[in-house]
Amino acid sequence: MDILDKYSQTQKKEVLSHFRRLMRACSTEYDKKSLSLVKTSFEFLISQSGEDQGYHGVQLVRFSTGLALMTLKELGLDAIGVSAALLLHCVELNQISVDEVSAGVGKRTAIVIEEVLKISNLDTTANQGQAENMRNLILTLATDFRVILLKIAERLYLMRQMDILNEKEQIELSCESRFIYSPLSHRLGLYNVMSELEDISMSILEKEAYESISQKLKASTQRRNRSIREFIQPLLEDLEKEKFKVEIKGRPKAISSIWRKMKKQKV
Repeated sequence: MDILDKYSQTQKKEVLSHFRRLMRACSTEYDKKSLSLVKTSFEFLISQSGEDQGYHGVQLVRFSTGLALMTLKELGLDAIGVSAALLLHCVELNQISVDEVSAGVGKRTAIVIEEVLKISNLDTTANQGQAENMRNLILTLATDFRVILLKIAERLYLMRQMDILNEKEQIELSCESRFIYSPLSHRLGLYNVMSELEDISMSILEKEAYESISQKLKASTQRRNRSIREFIQPLLEDLEKEKFKVEIKGRPKAISSIWRKMKKQKV
């Protein structure tokens, strides 16, 4: 890639590492046409961003590649979704026009990015009573299903890195996630995403309760795992007798879910 000439040797190696990691992940999921779009999008990202440019203190190419990998591996987005994930923050930070993105990587990627950024620019500091209206507004702004999925993925990806945010940003993101993005995830059937958003939000907004429940869960891990195995084993044996090949997994309830139940029962 000649476009890497503007990077230092160390940075060039890191960028190539991100590129290869992304392309390896995509190669098992996409056809040649889709792989070409991802490659073109990565090259566009490199051409439009500087070596020292970052997002919340994280080098931009690293942050963007991480988000793109998450949308692929955890949400199963197609090449257009991954392309939009790669370029989302580059377009935002450098104020690249829709026409430029469209000319560089394609109109469909450009539209997804434009709509995600419209949602990002909304004043989502809604209280619980206004949250339903805000969620409905977000859904009406999205003409492509990828838009909502990418916005949810971006939020979860950032919240997984709370340590790069200041306290005010952590609280704002947690409130938005609790009232807007977690319910949207639930509505879309993304239950694991919903649970993780709620748990991270609780760890910021209700830290003492979160840590208390977390410690109690850790203390009872062995007992709970044993109970789960004892529950699953007879089911597996009965299913195997009927010639069914299945895999049954158990997991503990999310901390936020336990906390809601405790409050409801006034424990």
